[in-house]
Amino acid sequence: MNKPAKRRNTVEGAFPEIAYGTISGKLMCVALLAVAIPMSASGKDVCFLFQDLPSHRNQSVEIAGQYHTADLNDALNPGDICRYHFETKGYRWAAGVVLVFPRNARGEDVFPGRAGGKLRELLQQRKQHSTKYRVSLVVRGRVRMKDDYGFGLDNGGQVRAAYGYGHSKVYAAEFEIDQILKVRKVEVVP
Repeated sequence: MNKPAKRRNTVEGAFPEIAYGTISGKLMCVALLAVAIPMSASGKDVCFLFQDLPSHRNQSVEIAGQYHTADLNDALNPGDICRYHFETKGYRWAAGVVLVFPRNARGEDVFPGRAGGKLRELLQQRKQHSTKYRVSLVVRGRVRMKDDYGFGLDNGGQVRAAYGYGHSKVYAAEFEIDQILKVRKVEVVP
């Protein structure tokens, strides 16, 4: 193209780059499209999501939190007490997200990303030696939520069973991992 002219527009979160010019005297128009992926919680504590959990639904984010290798829920919890919570119909859900690791063709968990190998080693050690670890993780992935949340009540109106995520069903969201970015502060838990 000879002497291109450029114009930048914004179309629903995408930024098309449009170039006009000529090739052998013919007018040509080339549109290049770069989609901006929101990174709204860039490495912040998982508690950050709970300021407005529904706004992060299906969004790609980076979050940090505490992961316990012995936790049946596979949950990433806040590093400290979380002052934000997600509530539905008066029920306050646990402030954390259930981690969903990708799986290979054999159905085994895969630990993608530059720090995935370190987490895999810790989980193997846990199986071999029954050693439990508390690990600080930074992960990138997508927040998944249910369309409707329910819970069962006993005769006195107390919550008996929640129907959320995790083994105990008390988490309001799952976090589908794309990458494990950091594994920090490994502690052995008695």
